Amino acid sequence: MSARTLVLVLVATVALGLAVSPGASAQSVRYRRPFEEGHRLNYGFDHDGGGGGCQDYACSGACYDGHTGSDFGAPLGTTLVAAAPGRVSATHDGCADYGGLGNTCGGRCGNYVQIDHDDGSRSIYCHMRRGSLRVSTGDRVGCGDVVGQSASSGNSTGPHLHFGHRSPGASSSSDPFAGRCGRSTSLWREQRDYREAPSTSCGCTPSAESCNGRDDDCDGRADEDVSRACSTACGGGREVCSGGAWGACDAPRPSGETCNGRDDDCDGTVDEDVCDRMSAEPSALPDALDLGQSSAFTLVVANTGTTTWRPGVYSVRASAEGANVRTRGAIDADVAPGAAIEVQVTLTPREEGDVRASVTVSHDGHDLEGTWHWDTTARRPVFGVRFVDVSLPSTLVAGERATGWVIVANEGREPWPAEAQVTTREGPAGGRIVGGTTGVVAPGAQARVSLSIETAATSAPRASLERTLVVRDAEGHEASWPDPARAVVVALRDRPRTASSGDATAVDPDAGTAGLDGGCTAAPRQGHRATRSGLGTILLALSTFVAATRVRARRALRRARRAR
Repeated sequence: MSARTLVLVLVATVALGLAVSPGASAQSVRYRRPFEEGHRLNYGFDHDGGGGGCQDYACSGACYDGHTGSDFGAPLGTTLVAAAPGRVSATHDGCADYGGLGNTCGGRCGNYVQIDHDDGSRSIYCHMRRGSLRVSTGDRVGCGDVVGQSASSGNSTGPHLHFGHRSPGASSSSDPFAGRCGRSTSLWREQRDYREAPSTSCGCTPSAESCNGRDDDCDGRADEDVSRACSTACGGGREVCSGGAWGACDAPRPSGETCNGRDDDCDGTVDEDVCDRMSAEPSALPDALDLGQSSAFTLVVANTGTTTWRPGVYSVRASAEGANVRTRGAIDADVAPGAAIEVQVTLTPREEGDVRASVTVSHDGHDLEGTWHWDTTARRPVFGVRFVDVSLPSTLVAGERATGWVIVANEGREPWPAEAQVTTREGPAGGRIVGGTTGVVAPGAQARVSLSIETAATSAPRASLERTLVVRDAEGHEASWPDPARAVVVALRDRPRTASSGDATAVDPDAGTAGLDGGCTAAPRQGHRATRSGLGTILLALSTFVAATRVRARRALRRARRAR
């Protein structure tokens, strides 16, 4: 035996010859190197056909006579991994870590692991460390899974890994390396330079995808399209695999019923007692709302849900931001699904700016889906007036003229022309109050207008001139104060009778000026004059003075009481 043989000796008849694995004859297995480190090939498979000496796969001499495997220089304790996926078909453990030349423990292979691969080929890992085996017979291993550690058990003169290969259906081992004296196609996934360790790439052997976190079908994706059936009380569904684990079942689960066309609570009825919907279509809507004016329109409110609206349970509710709102129309009879009611809506804006109106049907304090909203703007009207103050005499002599004044403010969007008139509507006693602006009154501005008051002759002892003041412009727009129900009242009296046929100065003790607050202030009025002399004149004057004094005293007393 040569000196080279004494350095490392292996007997060719190792455990690989114990059995022939059944399976396909087609060779498809591809190996990675069975460790992570880059340990070189020390001694390769002998290809010289049994003659003296040896030839390795490159027709060189890195081998020894009769060697049937590939010896890699792995030091004691090197982690060994499966070179390809498969099932563990045999193991042996218990041999000493250092066996020596001629040692027969483990069939001279020492401690070993034998793996049968999916294509029917077989690999073996010899001379392993005692107690380091991580797999047992029958275990399924993947490419790169740890199987144990290296040592020098069995027929070995130093720590290394003997890796052996047998092709499907073959009765003896063969060399996985390709070369001039070896096979034409390497069984290593990446065979490198002469005697260099192959790569650590496992590559991929296509198989059916399963839920294991690996790319079984070699398409670059793991666990794709892997699912299984599942079910809940509400029906069937699927579980999808991701990352080697099954996800949640997507079958529906019982939940609170909602209006979605599904049986959420799984009681066999869809949307029961929950599907409340409404829709609303308005009649023609104005572009905007005018301050001081009410705008009315009609909404057709339809039941588009599946539940009948019943009186006392469902109700129409309206609200508005920036305006007062009134509605006419209610749910006073059952409104079946598909039926509708009409609701009249009146909006009166409170101030300039944005207005948002809403109309809904309410059920148990909750608004139904489909609430109607309208966003618009409140603005000044084209023609608007506000009476700021007015001064009129409280009494008039029938058939005579008097004067007064009124202060009016332009509350509209357009200026008043100079010909805007202040006049009165008809009242029961005849006569009129008339005046006119003397210039253009811009929006927001005020104007003081002089009034001319004319009365008709009357024989009634105390008639009245009831008038509502009206401002009209040339285009026929008008606005009034205060309103027809609160007309300006000016009392009318007949001409005062004199004490004799002669003229005398007659003073009306009730004469005064009527303002917007209805109060009066004393205002002497020039009446008819009559010339009298002597005691009669003195008595008449004294009587008139006393009467006027009493009137003033009574008025002062009333004012004092009101002030308290």
